[in-house]
Amino acid sequence: MTKDTRRDRIWRIALTTDGFTKQYIEDQVDASSRTVHDVLKTMVDYRFLKQKTQYRKVEQSSSGSTSTSTSTKQDVTVYHPLDIRPTPPEPGFEDDISSENIFSSGATLEANADMFTGVGEKRLRKLEMERLVTLNDILDASINEIAEVDGFGEQTAKTLKITTIEAAINKLDMSEEDLRGLSVSEYEDMFNLREEYAEELKQNLNSTLL
Repeated sequence: MTKDTRRDRIWRIALTTDGFTKQYIEDQVDASSRTVHDVLKTMVDYRFLKQKTQYRKVEQSSSGSTSTSTSTKQDVTVYHPLDIRPTPPEPGFEDDISSENIFSSGATLEANADMFTGVGEKRLRKLEMERLVTLNDILDASINEIAEVDGFGEQTAKTLKITTIEAAINKLDMSEEDLRGLSVSEYEDMFNLREEYAEELKQNLNSTLL
């Protein structure tokens, strides 16, 4: 009988769970951080998984005589199996507005290249090589993640992301009142933005509504 190792269990959970984190696997398998890291890296390298950086709320426990739990927002690496049906997200993570409900699956960067005149076709092709192919992919990715693609920097990544968000908002057909009523935190959660970018987006959108 074949022994069911920790690595086997990591593979099994990773291939059947969508939107999980490294910490989630460590908790499920009771494996060391190093083991989980090595297995997930192998799965990403061989295209069994894709990883995205998302700006999410994370629960943190403080040690001491009195144990307390606080919630902070930070960049978190989230893993998704390729070519499987999505399963419910990891417990403890807030559900975001799904980008699949905003743009159609055929809304690729190539088909909408005229939206990104300051980015250029060469950079768009490099995004595709990193599996950032559709407008939905850009909505899901953080600015930091886009900026890490060869040929991009923070400013170009920000331009790409904000342009896509503005197109998404137009497609959502939200009223001016609804847009004004959105908080900075809601912009963060809806579009995977850091607080400073969400504040800037809110200010820019509000100024265009005046």
